[in-house]
Amino acid sequence: MTDIETFYEEYVGKSAAERTFRQGLQKMVVHLSIDSPQVDPMGDETIYLCDKVVGNTTSGCYSHNTGQTLAMAFLPPYLAVPGTEVQVALLDERRPAVVLPGPPLLTQPARQVLSKRQANAKTG
Repeated sequence: MTDIETFYEEYVGKSAAERTFRQGLQKMVVHLSIDSPQVDPMGDETIYLCDKVVGNTTSGCYSHNTGQTLAMAFLPPYLAVPGTEVQVALLDERRPAVVLPGPPLLTQPARQVLSKRQANAKTG
């Protein structure tokens, strides 16, 4: 047995970590675009598919940069596919939403990293 194996032999949460590893991911974080011109998501809204609860939002807002109502949400892996259509409950009304392929906008630090990589690729 190596030192690392000995160190990690027993620790708090080990059984839960092993169970998660065996069962696989139960939920994934996704970005949603919601068709809701009047109401913005705040977080913890219920997400439906075919009248079945399949997930929940974690946060959301209207994005002036994209002109869309956006949310981050937890969905099962089989629904965390770009283009999947679901419904989000906003003020007791189910609004159509679609899973996005990733973040709708890059943050300033992400844009800087991307431009550096592109510059290095051109010179290297």
